[in-house]
Amino acid sequence: MLGVDRCFFYTLGFRAFVDIISHALIGAIVAQFCLWKMDDSAKRKKLVVIGALLAAAPDIANIPLYLHLGAINERFLWIPYHSDWDGHRAAYPMMAIGWEITHSLILVTLVGYFLYRKKYALWPVLCWASHLFVDILAHTGEWASVPLWPIYLKVEGFDDPWKWPPSAWLFSNVVLFVVFYLISKYMESWRINYPDYLLPVEAWHQGWESSHDAQG
Repeated sequence: MLGVDRCFFYTLGFRAFVDIISHALIGAIVAQFCLWKMDDSAKRKKLVVIGALLAAAPDIANIPLYLHLGAINERFLWIPYHSDWDGHRAAYPMMAIGWEITHSLILVTLVGYFLYRKKYALWPVLCWASHLFVDILAHTGEWASVPLWPIYLKVEGFDDPWKWPPSAWLFSNVVLFVVFYLISKYMESWRINYPDYLLPVEAWHQGWESSHDAQG
């Protein structure tokens, strides 16, 4: 039995790790888009890492829930089985509230509004929000998202990646990493060449001024 428990532990641990990496890569992609004009390469890379961490952070609130679920079912290292989730969210709402708060688009909007009023950058909120939008699309059943919490309206996603085999998880993360790499290179090209992409301010008015002078 212990061998079976360990098999579940390694499988679920792998999936949880890869899920966090997926969210982190998406957050890094969002940060690269938002910070593309930053010339300070070292600072930009640090901020991209922060964006990745912010995108992965909402699932940290799941840790107490995972351990509680595994403990009450007496699982190896308190890592729950898939079957353990059924009904757990309704039976222990206070254990799930941390997940629901950190996955609330209302909370993200309020934080974004606060940062806007204080004239802070909004890109960290966008990295955080990327996690929520992915989960809205990718969570079904017991863990369907409640994006408008505290309004309790569950939204069913299109698929549940937790049911994917490890090979599909690896493939999806490889694709995300390739996208991140290509976008990073593309943003670098923008930083180097973007003045050439834009006409000088005078050029926007040059034709109009010539035409206006010719007409008297």
